[in-house]
Amino acid sequence: MNSAALPRSSFLWLLISVGAVLLPHVNRMPTGLLIGYGLCMVWRTLVHYGKAKMPHGLVKLLLVIAGTLIIRQGYQNLLGVDPAAAFLLLTFVFKFLEMQRVRDGLLIIFLGYFCLPITFLFSQTMVMTIYVFVALVVLTTTLVKVTKTSDQAGATIDLKQVTVMLLSALPLMLVLFVLVPRIGPLWSVPLPSGQSKTGPSDSMSPGDIASLAKSDELAFRVRFDGAIPDTRELYWRGLVFSNFDGRTWRPEGTPFQQQKNASWARNSAHEEMEESLDIHYQVTFEPSYQPWLYALDYPLTSGSGIGLTPQYTLLNKVSVDQRKHYNLVSSPRLMIDSVLDPASRKRNLLIPRAGNSRAKKFAIEQRNKASSDQQFVTDILTYYRQKPFYYSLKPPRLGPDSIDEFMFDTRKGFCEHYAGSFTYIMRAAGIPARVVVGYQGGEINHSGNYLLVHQFDAHAWAEVWLQDRGWVRIDPTGQVAPERIEQGIEEATAYENSFLSDSTFSLLRYRDNLWLSQLRLKLDAIEYDWNRWVLGYNAKRQSDFLKDYLGLVSSASKTQLLTGLVTLFLIALMVVFLRKERIKITDRCDQLYFRFCRLMETRGVARGAAEGATDFSQRLVERFSAQEQSIRNITRMYNYLSYGPDINPHQRSRILKKLEQEIAALKRT
Repeated sequence: MNSAALPRSSFLWLLISVGAVLLPHVNRMPTGLLIGYGLCMVWRTLVHYGKAKMPHGLVKLLLVIAGTLIIRQGYQNLLGVDPAAAFLLLTFVFKFLEMQRVRDGLLIIFLGYFCLPITFLFSQTMVMTIYVFVALVVLTTTLVKVTKTSDQAGATIDLKQVTVMLLSALPLMLVLFVLVPRIGPLWSVPLPSGQSKTGPSDSMSPGDIASLAKSDELAFRVRFDGAIPDTRELYWRGLVFSNFDGRTWRPEGTPFQQQKNASWARNSAHEEMEESLDIHYQVTFEPSYQPWLYALDYPLTSGSGIGLTPQYTLLNKVSVDQRKHYNLVSSPRLMIDSVLDPASRKRNLLIPRAGNSRAKKFAIEQRNKASSDQQFVTDILTYYRQKPFYYSLKPPRLGPDSIDEFMFDTRKGFCEHYAGSFTYIMRAAGIPARVVVGYQGGEINHSGNYLLVHQFDAHAWAEVWLQDRGWVRIDPTGQVAPERIEQGIEEATAYENSFLSDSTFSLLRYRDNLWLSQLRLKLDAIEYDWNRWVLGYNAKRQSDFLKDYLGLVSSASKTQLLTGLVTLFLIALMVVFLRKERIKITDRCDQLYFRFCRLMETRGVARGAAEGATDFSQRLVERFSAQEQSIRNITRMYNYLSYGPDINPHQRSRILKKLEQEIAALKRT
């Protein structure tokens, strides 16, 4: 059978199956590769309709070489997840191009089964899971079509049967998902080398965060144990920049030094400040391909694999290449560095000797007028508020003396302009200061009572060190555009209509539309629950669920429940199959014929397990020649009722009655 020609009715299903497997990868593939996939599928379609010939062996070789070169050029590498997935899909399409017989169709389907789960390496959303299930239905229906001996249609019936078959496995799948012990991956997947990073980077120059603020990508979601804090308190701390070269701010030390200096154990301040730790929350962080995490001021963590730096920022041990869940407690009243060590003081006072002379002079003059450091901070904030400064996503370019040009010439900038210039002026006046980068605010989803923080919420602010207060957060942006802190970036940039101006089709641009906004938030709430309860269903969550809802603590009780549920499932399947068999036997025609078979068995001739009615009648006639006419009449009526054309109930009833009379007459002889 495998060497037989493909049924022509299966070609369209094979074509749809190949397209269904390729579709989720379209946005990750090089353009040249997508064109190659399309040409191969078109070529094979033309062959199917007799308008082209199958490719020659040399052409196949050239196609393989060309595909490999395109993959190498598109990903700059042949190693990694992306190029490996592209190469596997390339072989999948090439096999479709050269298929001719049933065995080729079967190989394509089995390759499709193997390629389909690759989608989950790149996306595990609920929508993608539903799509993969639909594609699985299509592949399995194609398998049925390919293996049919006759070139018949019946696609609707096949599709329905396959769907019912796969859906019937869902109860067992659910039981196994809930009860089978969750273990970590036994192998890890190397990250694509060309994966772009999202979120603030490890440096800040004028315009960097303004560019990031044009993105509507989700950064993370947050669920609070109590009420969601006021928007003005939602400062999501990520990186602290202490080094300044005149234009770019950078963190203290290399990434290796930061990890080395971080505390990877439970923080001792947790016990000391327990009364102040009044914000408890859980963060679901989207992949950023960067090691730093975000938390409210000031985080105290005991999470596995999360480090707390001396600047009270969080570090992951490795770059976050998949969605990460972590629980935090933050203390906004915690005093940081009540006594500043000489090295930290010196580091947070450094400014380049050359450049920005006007800002230095301004800082010294203003400091001489102020009675204290606190008064000086207030005076500078007043300066920002009273002078014609503008908050903008379209700031002008700045030259080498960027602080001077911004403070006294352009006066138009984004948060990094205000945070950077403020920190510089503090340092020039002899007050330790540093820049903090992260996110500010977020969008409340009332459907799920949690917070959404997007890339356009990226923000920068300053921290100054004051006597008896330690490090204090100061946000000069709030003096220029208070609506940015209280209502978000959309309100702050409404006058220039720059919010997501490059993302025409983003639903976030239309948050004023109540219907679209509610739909978007409802869908996100569903996706969030999917992330928490399905993708985030790890060993700890499983243990808590079984303990809290089912009262299962020991491994023995869990095993017993799993065994019992699987047994019940198998019993249910057996009952279904037996019921189907009983339905067949309880058909009136079958009942009468089985009565005839039992009668012949009592007379010494039993019907074989796979013996047809006509063959059985031939053996009976050879043995009971005197009853030949009755045997043939019974067999003819049974075959007609079972396999003949549809007849009306009255005719069927009349034939059944005659069949019953014939069997009764035979029994009397």
